[in-house]
Amino acid sequence: MGLLEQTIDALKAAGLRAEESYPGRPMPHLTDVAAAVSVREVDLREKTVTLAVTVMAPFRMGGAACRAPAATAAQVLEELGGVWLQGPCALNRTGDYFQVEVTAVFSGQAAEEGWAEKTAFTVQQGDTVFPHAVGFTMVQTMDPLGTATLENSPITIQMEERFAPGELETVLSSRDFTLRITRPTSIEILRGCRWTSIRRVDSSEGLRQVRSGEAAGRTVANVLN
Repeated sequence: MGLLEQTIDALKAAGLRAEESYPGRPMPHLTDVAAAVSVREVDLREKTVTLAVTVMAPFRMGGAACRAPAATAAQVLEELGGVWLQGPCALNRTGDYFQVEVTAVFSGQAAEEGWAEKTAFTVQQGDTVFPHAVGFTMVQTMDPLGTATLENSPITIQMEERFAPGELETVLSSRDFTLRITRPTSIEILRGCRWTSIRRVDSSEGLRQVRSGEAAGRTVANVLN
């Protein structure tokens, strides 16, 4: 069982309703205090995973309703080995509920859970890592007439993801986004990306999904020593 699943189960065992959260997932109607758990960052170089637990309470219950559950979330994260930091209580942007975010950094989890071994890279859009990415291809080809340099030639991209039965998909914007590909030796930034096609194949082993698209520009942002 992975760290994300362990955290959700531990929160439930502590009496707090908890579910995995990711951008694009519909926000459930809150009738009581609940927690949304997400992977904030995976750092292969430092071998750390950062999780975020957002404790939410309906507006009618007031911000004070988040205090004890947030303390519970912090305790759960600490017991699992994380170094946690609790943010302030705030009203969300729609005004529907109050929330407190508790983040925790887990050292060594990136290696222990096989993040690096699974892919040897991570693909990240904004603050969200695609945890099920198993392959990423970028092709940049100069046209035969040589009207543009290779650096300014069109870029095509493709990402393959595999989901075991029951695993939740990562749903994000499909237009005008930036991808960050982190490898043991480099960080690559692809700008002005958009997905233009998607192929999904279901089998007894789960779902295989391949997204294809294009990027407007490419930068090698850093080389990790």
